[in-house]
Amino acid sequence: MKKRIAIILGLLSLTYFSFSQARLGHTAEEITTEFSEYYPTRDSTEKLGNYLNVDMDFATVLYVLGQDDICYICYIIPDDIGNLNGIVENYNNKYVIVSDFRWKFYQGTRVSYIDLLETEDHLSFFKWYFPE
Repeated sequence: MKKRIAIILGLLSLTYFSFSQARLGHTAEEITTEFSEYYPTRDSTEKLGNYLNVDMDFATVLYVLGQDDICYICYIIPDDIGNLNGIVENYNNKYVIVSDFRWKFYQGTRVSYIDLLETEDHLSFFKWYFPE
């Protein structure tokens, strides 16, 4: 019974953290529609430019938009250390591990990178992007 509960909880956590996958190459409209239950908001800063802000149950996600309104960078900012570690565990299971702080995600002939970074204030976040 305990084993069955552990398996169910493990599958639920993978489903839960799967929402953290970036939507690189998707339009703002597609992202807004997909995550409408989280009430995405559009904003702009000098540093990021235009982006969509989506406050999910486990993280804040920023979808940075290019001139064509297509997401080309995604930042995922976990709400706490438990969610950070859950996302890392999920990435370790789903993507190619490049280092302790970097993964690669292959989708057909496209590859994107995921970096775990930290601000000067020690706020950890993930950055998804296409290599140049």
